[in-house]
Amino acid sequence: MKKTIQLLALWVFCSFTAFSQGSTGLVAHWDFNGSVNDVSGHALNGINFGAVATAGYNNIPNTAYQFNGTSSYIRVPNDTLMNVGDSFSVCALVRLDTFYNTVCQGQFYIFRTDPSQTYTMGMAISDNAYDNSCSTFTPDSNVFYTVAPGSAPADPLWKDTAIVKHRWYCVVGTYAHDTCKLYVNGALYKSVYWNSSFSPYSGDLYIGKAIFTQYPYFFSGTIDDMRLYHRVLSGSEANIYCDSAKQNPEAISYQNIAPATIELSPNPVINQLNITLPTGWQNSEIQILNAMGQVVYKTHQYTGSQMLQVDMSQYPVGMYILQVQHEGMLQTKQILKN
Repeated sequence: MKKTIQLLALWVFCSFTAFSQGSTGLVAHWDFNGSVNDVSGHALNGINFGAVATAGYNNIPNTAYQFNGTSSYIRVPNDTLMNVGDSFSVCALVRLDTFYNTVCQGQFYIFRTDPSQTYTMGMAISDNAYDNSCSTFTPDSNVFYTVAPGSAPADPLWKDTAIVKHRWYCVVGTYAHDTCKLYVNGALYKSVYWNSSFSPYSGDLYIGKAIFTQYPYFFSGTIDDMRLYHRVLSGSEANIYCDSAKQNPEAISYQNIAPATIELSPNPVINQLNITLPTGWQNSEIQILNAMGQVVYKTHQYTGSQMLQVDMSQYPVGMYILQVQHEGMLQTKQILKN
């Protein structure tokens, strides 16, 4: 028991040390742990208009805010610190509850624009980015996309796999001069050329809605964590952010274990590890971490049979942690490698 506690403590320490680089260029960090204040030290605190404190990614009470999709949002008053220029990154942990079915079917979970609404920065969910139609509602085609200054490119920036409601996603969007990128759950899903003119912003920042005059595009779902940078995060930093968000102390203390069980055999293992998923869990995110909290194996969408086989022969002897996420539920298992 003592050995297990020491292992988990080491895992937490290393995961947070690994993302210490995430403070470089950080403009604001809204962790939503009991308030809508900015914890970066820049005092870019939000004003809450009806968002409700709730359990977050790791099922811990008061670590996230839920938005009703019709009237609730958070407003961050205009500040020059938020003038991120033509290079920025946004990180967020989000879960969608319902699809927006009015014109253009959009939902913004972060938004900022100038008074003319010409130069816009934001992260959104929409089926319009997928089917290029503001009149056709296709809920099974809602996707993530990034909004950068100026007009959208001919090749829109969206994740071409439909979003599943009530499932947590880690989303990172970046924009640098003429390139826009979108990462989902730590993996790069799209990179497009996006060359546009740029002018400094001068408006408030909104979390949970947009401020287009006719269509506010309210967000219906839960946001656990959100960060804004005035620089572009690298692919490795996006991956580290998503992994770090899953490996905080609350995740280890509570773990949000589902009633269903995952079976490992053999365990201890020397060569091939057989992972048997619960019925209906074929579409899951699976990863294995070593004792330093480093991800040594990862598959974002495992589809197929309930059995997954992993070659462990290449890994050093020691203790490993298996994590399986399915529709907002997280299970962890210890693996002993001989």
